[in-house]
Amino acid sequence: YVCVYGAPGRVSPQRYGAASTDLRWTVSLVCVGADLPGALLVADRVRDALLDVRLTMGRATSPLRETVTGPALTDGPEGDRRTSVTLGYAAHVHLKES
Repeated sequence: YVCVYGAPGRVSPQRYGAASTDLRWTVSLVCVGADLPGALLVADRVRDALLDVRLTMGRATSPLRETVTGPALTDGPEGDRRTSVTLGYAAHVHLKES
């Protein structure tokens, strides 16, 4: 399974001191499996599903791009341990002309 953690985004100017013109939206996806091969299989399926996807937030964004991959982590009670891998994705949208 996958847990999705979105962030509100970050607005930034193209130049120091200028009006904000761009928004970078980020999301973390925690891909979970019963073991490492299972977590990696989930991560591969997430990557396949998000390849070149563009979000619509009033206007189209750049395609989602993988920006970070976290380490494999194993946790949980004895007899019900799970392994996870976190994928980070980002998309950009140009808000207005500077």
